[in-house]
Amino acid sequence: MKETPPYETARMGDPWVPGVFKQLPWGGLLALVGVAICCLGPVAILKDSDGKPTATWPDQKHPIQPAVLLSICAAIGNTLLRYALFQGWSIAWWVEALRGSTVGDLHRHWEYGTSVLASVTSTRHFNRIALGTLIASIVVIDGPLLQKATSSTTRPLVSPANITAQISPNPLPLGYTAVMTGHSGTVFPKFDFVQQVMQGFNNRTAIQLNYTGCNGVCNTTLQAAGFDVHCSHSTQPYNISEYSAGTSYGMGSTNITFNNDGYDGLIRVQTAFKSTPGCIGNLAVADCQYNISQVNYPVQVSNGTVELLPRPTDANDTIKVWQLYQEVHGLGQWPSTLGGIYSVAYTKYESSSSFYIDGTPLSLMYSGSIPIQYLVANSSTLGTCDMYWTDPTPDIIAGIRELGFRTAIAATNSTTDQTFEATEIAIVQVYVSHYHYLGGALLVMFLGVVLVFPTFLGWWQLGRKMSFSPIEIAKAFNAPLLAEFRSNSEMKKILKEAGGLEVVYGEVVMPGSEGEKKSLQMANPEFAIRPRAKFTYDG
Repeated sequence: MKETPPYETARMGDPWVPGVFKQLPWGGLLALVGVAICCLGPVAILKDSDGKPTATWPDQKHPIQPAVLLSICAAIGNTLLRYALFQGWSIAWWVEALRGSTVGDLHRHWEYGTSVLASVTSTRHFNRIALGTLIASIVVIDGPLLQKATSSTTRPLVSPANITAQISPNPLPLGYTAVMTGHSGTVFPKFDFVQQVMQGFNNRTAIQLNYTGCNGVCNTTLQAAGFDVHCSHSTQPYNISEYSAGTSYGMGSTNITFNNDGYDGLIRVQTAFKSTPGCIGNLAVADCQYNISQVNYPVQVSNGTVELLPRPTDANDTIKVWQLYQEVHGLGQWPSTLGGIYSVAYTKYESSSSFYIDGTPLSLMYSGSIPIQYLVANSSTLGTCDMYWTDPTPDIIAGIRELGFRTAIAATNSTTDQTFEATEIAIVQVYVSHYHYLGGALLVMFLGVVLVFPTFLGWWQLGRKMSFSPIEIAKAFNAPLLAEFRSNSEMKKILKEAGGLEVVYGEVVMPGSEGEKKSLQMANPEFAIRPRAKFTYDG
């Protein structure tokens, strides 16, 4: 006699049915594992894409955009969770039936797995099936959350670069900026210098520079002709008497000279200004010498233009000072290397200011723009000793520095290039990861796994894989048509035996009945006819 497999004799209360490990609901459990793995996908995607330029993703390595990948992860995770819930729902229903239940409870177990509304309104009958159905319905919000977990914005992207620029590191060509004539050395700027340097400086036009190697905005340091600046500082006392009518008191000046100290290559700027309110005090005096030199120019280049970056007050950008012979002048035209720069600086910065006592109590007398541009006064202090000035020296230093830089670029021929290391700053569109949205999505997915898993509990007591096939349900309720198939086998085996059985849903005469009682049921087509509308059947 063939021995009955152990699981076929299992009864409720057995802690474990030997030999049924192979009947483990692998599909549903692997689906839950798949959901857990899907949680790792968005983490990797957001971590890998965060801060990367959108132009580099998609590419060959990443052919799909992060937002699309996140949507795929959410769709796969949600599909796997629903599949796991279906498997667990079937197990939980049969476990409930195995334990003993009412028809109403079995119906509710089935209904909660098919209807979110029934799960929500289950009230006192709420169970793990209803809970699993609700979480499987709510988990779909992980899609919108993951969509919000990635976005894009513009950011500066810094990378190394090598710039080749058309700028000479050598001294300015002799006589490039101007000529001098006459015994007094009158300066006449040259036409090219006027067009390329003077007008650009006065009109504040962008400085053009021929360069290659930078596609965005680059910071670098260029080497070219410029000025080594050394300043000495002192004070000069003043004492203004507002009662000395007709008296004039010097309150400041800016004096610019060049070619007066025995050799070419030096411009001298002397400034004095009243730095505090009051009628008694000290003028602040600065004496600055600008020696023609090779200097470093920290700059920023972009779109074919170059901008000088601010120079810290205590910075020394000098590489080496060039000592040249004194320029000479007389009858005729004599070349001047710095005369044009001096002429522009003199026109812009030469100035003087004084207080003239006229009984009002005083008037401000001035020449040039410096006394007005740097004056500190209001309606109550204007025309009194409390007028004072801010220091123009830093702006003058910056202005002459710019003149030297513009001149060095304009004087460079087209065959002179230098290569410099630079940092390129490109404003690019980059991905931004928002991990708080990721956390919300992962929490929902994790809860889905945790709350669906309990529906699998008790599977070992079933002894075999169970399903919600209507054939299996009918067999469990002892349907007459399937009475001859008594084996407690899985549906695949049952279908091998009963799969060819022909059935039809229709009207049949109940066997053994008196008066030919009729009922509706699945039956052999030989004994069933089409149901009649509005006819009352006996069973």
